[in-house]
Amino acid sequence: MSDLICLSMLDAALLPSILVPESIHLTAADFSPSRRTSYMAGRALLAAWCPRRYGCPALPDMLTGPHGRPAFRDPGLPDFSISHSGDWLWLAVGEPTLGLDVEQQRPRRNLQKLMAHVLSALELAWVAAQDDELRAFYRLWTLREAVLKASGRGLAGLSRLQLFPDPYRIETDEVAAGQIQVAEAGGCSLALYQSSLTMSSDSTLGTWRWSPDLGFIPTELAWQTPWRVMATVA
Repeated sequence: MSDLICLSMLDAALLPSILVPESIHLTAADFSPSRRTSYMAGRALLAAWCPRRYGCPALPDMLTGPHGRPAFRDPGLPDFSISHSGDWLWLAVGEPTLGLDVEQQRPRRNLQKLMAHVLSALELAWVAAQDDELRAFYRLWTLREAVLKASGRGLAGLSRLQLFPDPYRIETDEVAAGQIQVAEAGGCSLALYQSSLTMSSDSTLGTWRWSPDLGFIPTELAWQTPWRVMATVA
């Protein structure tokens, strides 16, 4: 089972920080104020969730991959992915492998120029056919980022993804086959990649929101048609 938890950044300062190791605080001290706030909020939310689901007394030790992707040092612990945009921070926790991206749907002055630079002809045609061009662009971008965050390679792997919007399919060798669940929430586009190992006929995705008064509250998202992720077809 995997879980998806959201946090309003207005509540971030109210998260209990006692479960976050001093080493995390020292790392955050070198960041800019805005980066420090989101970094600590993500770690504190993860630290609050781990005792609930995995029985950890505090945030377990972490390591960083060659491209900066964080993971728990203990391979027996779950994978996780954190994404922050605008007023919201989201955390995905579960079995390997996960990749989460959330993007606030901010208007962009040079949207047409940007889309022409990063989208394929198929994607541009799909965006043009949608009711909301901006929302459509962010949908395609979060799909890319979800895969790249799962791979840990970031934008270095951008050219190794091909999106086919009409059949809701992504071809890439960056990650294993799986699916990406997509939704809109709080003015944001959300995309969560899950590898095939994560999914089974009885697999579920729990969705939660953290409240300063009530803790973790079950919530619901209006999931849209998921996208399939498969190996690149020669």
